[in-house]
Amino acid sequence: MIHHVIAAIVFGLLLINGWVILLVEFPFSYLDMLLIAVSIIVMYILPVRKTFLYVVIIVLGYGGFLTGYALFHKVQPSEQMLYVYEHVLLTLFLTFLWVATNYLKNMQEEINRLRKNVKLLEKTKKNTGILTNREFLYEAKGILIAVRRKGEAWFITFEITYSEPYIMENLQEYIERAILAAIRQQFDIVTSQERSIFLILKDTDENGVHVVLERIKGKIKQELNLLYAPFDMSYERLLSEEVFERLKEGMES
Repeated sequence: MIHHVIAAIVFGLLLINGWVILLVEFPFSYLDMLLIAVSIIVMYILPVRKTFLYVVIIVLGYGGFLTGYALFHKVQPSEQMLYVYEHVLLTLFLTFLWVATNYLKNMQEEINRLRKNVKLLEKTKKNTGILTNREFLYEAKGILIAVRRKGEAWFITFEITYSEPYIMENLQEYIERAILAAIRQQFDIVTSQERSIFLILKDTDENGVHVVLERIKGKIKQELNLLYAPFDMSYERLLSEEVFERLKEGMES
């Protein structure tokens, strides 16, 4: 809470400082405006760790310019004070801008981190209700441990062969929902990546796999009015985690 209060104060001071620079006629007001505009853009683009160095360079460089100009043109002491005030106000503005920019960038990073954590905690994909890749791997490892003791399970891959890009996403989502409706959701699990769907059937034999696959193909061909199913299928008995390697690579890419 205290950080938000401090940030609000800094933003307020930044606005006040900017208005003073805009309203008061300094010897180099136009240069001040240019430096402020450029600094806002540059500090937004630069990484957080480099923004302070940028501020130091601008403040020292601008101070050196004002000092050199005053000495070269033999500016009167009364006018030199305007240079001092101008430099102080610009230094304060850039300092407040640096604090505000860092606050906003850190807040954005925190929001992105929270979104990422929420995504990791999600167990199912919103559009189709199938498992996320991470949850699928987690449950698949449990199934693998169980079948090593007793029973068997099968790892099935669906490769979508339909290439029309405009309906590709909707087609895959439809196939995912069809597969989810065709399996025993209390035992079997399914997930997907782009153009690929992965299914594990638990506590069944190869004949049971064929029955499920034929049921899925028949439902999809009938609903979509297709002569052939829009995907290729392959399956193998789940014996080790090696079958998950492709799925893991897809998660990391």
